[in-house]
Amino acid sequence: MMFIRFAICVMFFLVYLALSARLVLCDTLPDIQSDSTSSLLSILKKFKGARNHESRPEGKQEARDYIIETFKKYGLHVWTERAKIGGNLFAENIVGMISSNRTGTADDQIVIVGAHYDTTNSTTGIDDNGSGVTALLQVAKNIGEQ
Repeated sequence: MMFIRFAICVMFFLVYLALSARLVLCDTLPDIQSDSTSSLLSILKKFKGARNHESRPEGKQEARDYIIETFKKYGLHVWTERAKIGGNLFAENIVGMISSNRTGTADDQIVIVGAHYDTTNSTTGIDDNGSGVTALLQVAKNIGEQ
């Protein structure tokens, strides 16, 4: 139980940091409300369990699909980038972008928020960046729903 409280605190801190960076993206910053704790916990629980290419590749695929689906739901333009990282092992990054009338111009300002969605072989998943992915999805929701 103590770990879950810690994970929630870390998640809220990451959301705070990411949303404070939002000032760069917007001329005006509307009031932003975080989802309720129970809502954030329900997202966090989706990342429970290993998401590893060796021990549980289906968990990694489920997480990938959920992140892509969620990014699209929030209006982000989504694509993946795959890179060979050794032998037959590939990393697949999920990129979500919010376009504006400044995209691709000299006035374009880029903010990158990231989290890894894979895990080690023997993790509970929540503490192997499930909280980071949950925070990332909360940021995507807040800046994507403008």
